[in-house]
Amino acid sequence: THCISSAASDVYKRQVPTQDLEAIQVPVLVYHHARDGCEHCQASDTPAILRGLARAPVKKLMVVHGGTYPIGDECAGQHWPGFIGIEQEAIAHITSWIQTPAP
Repeated sequence: THCISSAASDVYKRQVPTQDLEAIQVPVLVYHHARDGCEHCQASDTPAILRGLARAPVKKLMVVHGGTYPIGDECAGQHWPGFIGIEQEAIAHITSWIQTPAP
């Protein structure tokens, strides 16, 4: 099982959609906050990640809402990309999916 942080674009070309996603042959969860404002992690870019996971036997996109009081850099852990205010919920979602991967 593999979990992907969904950075979808950056100036250094390290974004997930440009990686060799087709080489991944294990279940993959892409977990993303709907309000993520980081220019490198737009929820609208996550379908490109799923398309690239052609050989993953199970793949799922979970877009979550909620949280409270993001502060600082929109791309940092204390803002929506860090699931601020819903950390325990995020951990529970991810852990549950890893234990029983399902589309």
